[in-house]
Amino acid sequence: MSGEGLRSTAEHEAGHTVMSRRVAPWRHDGPASVEADHDAGTAGRAYVEGISNDTAELAAEDILISLAGYAALAAQDRAHPDLGCESDFDSAQRLVEGWSLGTLDEWKAKAVERMREPANVAAVNHIADWLVARRHVDPDVIDMLIEFADGNVTANGINRWLAGRFEQRPPLLLYDGRLVEVTGAPSPAGSYPVRPIREA
Repeated sequence: MSGEGLRSTAEHEAGHTVMSRRVAPWRHDGPASVEADHDAGTAGRAYVEGISNDTAELAAEDILISLAGYAALAAQDRAHPDLGCESDFDSAQRLVEGWSLGTLDEWKAKAVERMREPANVAAVNHIADWLVARRHVDPDVIDMLIEFADGNVTANGINRWLAGRFEQRPPLLLYDGRLVEVTGAPSPAGSYPVRPIREA
């Protein structure tokens, strides 16, 4: 997978990851990936632990999380945001009907509205950039990228954290508010050679 397909899958999985942390942070402790799982028939995966539909409130969380991949793409006006979302829509539809929680279209609109929030757009793009460059993102990196999108950590702070987290060489750094891929060892002055992951 490469190009637009990879970017769309990365944004889709990032959407699930961001929404799960927004509506049920205690249930999300896994990574996200755009590595195809042919057995499951998926192009990527965002891991959400402890999914339970014992109450209407938990079902509502699961509906938003299920629709978040679609919503992340729709919120940024991407072409065909519903492509590959059949199982997500089926899961959400079962919950909507099972708990008599309105209509799927109403929940899609709610999910898109949530994903249009500027911090969520930024978080989706940062996580998707990481996924495009590395194909996999660990939970602690996800948390830090969301903290940066929320304005709770500076670019310098996240770069210091990344340099410490990846002792040899950080795979990515923030530069001018965007993730860039590190392409070599640091110079004697301590700066790394980098290249952009996506165009501005």
